Amino acid sequence: DFSALQLMSPANGTRGIVANANFEWTDIPNAVSYDFELSSSPAFGADDIIASATALTANSFLPEDLILSESSLFYWRIRPSNECGSGAYTLPNVFQTINVQCVPFEQNEAVFIPGSGTPTVTSVINIAASGTITDLNVPIINASYPPLGFTQMTLVSPADTRAVLFSRECGTRRNFASGYDDEAPTSLDCDAIENGAPYMPVEPLSIFDGENIQGDWKLEFRVASAGFGSGSLDSWQLESCANIEVASPFLVVNEVFALPPASRSQIWQTTLEADDEDNRTDEIIFELLSAPQHGTLYVNDTPLAMGDSFTQQDVDGYRLSYEHNGDDATEDGFDFIIRDTNGGWYGPDKFEIVIDENAVVGTNDPTLEQEIRIYPNPASTSLNISLSNELAKSTQIRIFNVAGQQVRFVNAQAGSTLEVNTSKFVSGVYFIQVYSNDTFYTERVVIE
Repeated sequence: DFSALQLMSPANGTRGIVANANFEWTDIPNAVSYDFELSSSPAFGADDIIASATALTANSFLPEDLILSESSLFYWRIRPSNECGSGAYTLPNVFQTINVQCVPFEQNEAVFIPGSGTPTVTSVINIAASGTITDLNVPIINASYPPLGFTQMTLVSPADTRAVLFSRECGTRRNFASGYDDEAPTSLDCDAIENGAPYMPVEPLSIFDGENIQGDWKLEFRVASAGFGSGSLDSWQLESCANIEVASPFLVVNEVFALPPASRSQIWQTTLEADDEDNRTDEIIFELLSAPQHGTLYVNDTPLAMGDSFTQQDVDGYRLSYEHNGDDATEDGFDFIIRDTNGGWYGPDKFEIVIDENAVVGTNDPTLEQEIRIYPNPASTSLNISLSNELAKSTQIRIFNVAGQQVRFVNAQAGSTLEVNTSKFVSGVYFIQVYSNDTFYTERVVIE
């Protein structure tokens, strides 16, 4: 019996892992050894495994020479063994490495450098986003002053940390068009300061690592000696790589789904729905950590396995369904996470399925066609949807384009006729779905 085995660290849902991790699990008396797998996908396919070990006798493992890529999700699991054989792999734990995004910012408003005295002029870039800096670069500075050999350029953070980039170099040269990066191959080459290449700064930019990027960043241009002509600080850029806190998807609805044995039914938005403040429904992705054990999950007619995914758009478009295999099980389900395209994610969580011969499920009912009239088809500027009095008092009407995106939703009354303005619809095929009394009817229409 290996049921006491639990994955401990990194715990499920951990965020901000940097470079590598020490993996730990409970040591159970019935296990003699453990197999370990770390994967970039919950499918744990041969091409997904990035670290593994077999016959471990300790209840922890630190992969050697492993650098985990930033802004990525990873999945790990354990399989216990003893003299009687091996158990099954555990349900994987999920964690995310530090979510680093490199974002450029620029200031293109020129600042005049006076020709008298020893002025210091300042150009400012304001950054509204918040995040912890992991790398900072100055991709380009465009400036002119005769001569550069009597000038100094310094970057100043919102926390008033300072790093000298350029200091009294390049003699009588006057035009400057170069950048700064700690990882640049060489120090400044005065013979090539107008070619836009990056160079190592006088003082390292790594001094800003760990600070928040939010606030006013200043580039100071200081003239060290008087008696020369005027110039200008024309433009400059700042590139910040930071551990960004992004908005994550969240569950709106996760209700128990019931259906009769040996049947197939669609999983609707009223049962499973996620949302995200800055992503479309096709960018809200459910990823399976486990598949149903007593049936099959489908998108349209494509079966889904562990590691496969579907979107909220699939749910909204009535493309997600579950079919029970007819065995004696009364419960089923699948484990999942939700991720978006910006590095945000939610989970893990579980969708529960109940197999009940008394369950009432929504089905696609072609007999509803007798109660619904959709005209004209093809349509141009308007489309009429006429509902008979035999339908439910409150009937839902959804219109989808061929990509499965919902373009219109209306609550309508039985016995009414709804006129839909289609003058701004893109020409093409659409699907009208009418939901009434736990059944629905779908009709294909063409908008010209």
